[in-house]
Amino acid sequence: MSKNKPLYVQIPVGYICIPSAEFLKTQAEISDLIDTRYKHLRTIGDLHADATNMKAKLDEANKKIEDLEKDVNEKQDRVLFWYQKYTDLADKLNAVKPNAEAEES
Repeated sequence: MSKNKPLYVQIPVGYICIPSAEFLKTQAEISDLIDTRYKHLRTIGDLHADATNMKAKLDEANKKIEDLEKDVNEKQDRVLFWYQKYTDLADKLNAVKPNAEAEES
């Protein structure tokens, strides 16, 4: 066959004819795009897992904060109780001091 003689083929409706080099190049590009898409999907999955882990850590930290707040409130109540006891006793002591007689040794 001569290179100058055109080759006639029938191309079905809905199809195109492209050179094999362009087909291979396009196929490689599509493959790269698919690989990139799956990498992004894995990245999104990793981000979702990280977000889930962070939410669990946040919930745990909030629980610790609540426990610490309860502990602080209990300790403040105890301090207030003992401070009131101290002031009551100090008032009683001050009331008794002026009436007490000093003893010399």
